[in-house]
Amino acid sequence: MTDPNSEQTQFDLVKREVDGLRRDIRRVRLASAVAILSLAGAIAIQSLWNPKNTVAAAAAGRDGIMHVRGLIIEDAKGTERLRLGAPLPDPMGADGTRHRRQGPISGMILSDAKGIERAGFATDDQYGETFLGLDSRKGQEVLFLENPDGGTNFDIFDRSGNEAALTVFPTGPKLVLKRAKQVVAQLPEK
Repeated sequence: MTDPNSEQTQFDLVKREVDGLRRDIRRVRLASAVAILSLAGAIAIQSLWNPKNTVAAAAAGRDGIMHVRGLIIEDAKGTERLRLGAPLPDPMGADGTRHRRQGPISGMILSDAKGIERAGFATDDQYGETFLGLDSRKGQEVLFLENPDGGTNFDIFDRSGNEAALTVFPTGPKLVLKRAKQVVAQLPEK
């Protein structure tokens, strides 16, 4: 009969416990791997069935930079207030419908508490222009535009046809003032 207090008996008990813990760790690792693979498979299947709702984001390298095609920031009520995207959607009008842009753009949109686009800073994907636009709830009223081959336009206008436009091109600056779509002043005159 062995003495339960002997060093050999104590060693054998500890060894059996360690062996049991190792088996338990292997089981937990296997179960974790199965759970992760199952989750990845479920996400892959879901994205195949419904690709519009997939999220395409990944951290790249150790620098922690995230690569996404868009980002939406909502207020506490769930209203879209800031959108970064490449490309951006057509603007939301005061009537709650999207209105067509002149062409695709990429950049940033700011919206008011009703979700109406009120400002944008973007590049035009078709012509390469960079612009900043400020909008009332009725439409765009300020446009600051840079042309890709040089030249800049600064335009302030309203829906009644009143406008102040300043352009600077390699050929020189130009200022045009309009009242109800009629030119009331222009420098240079021609």
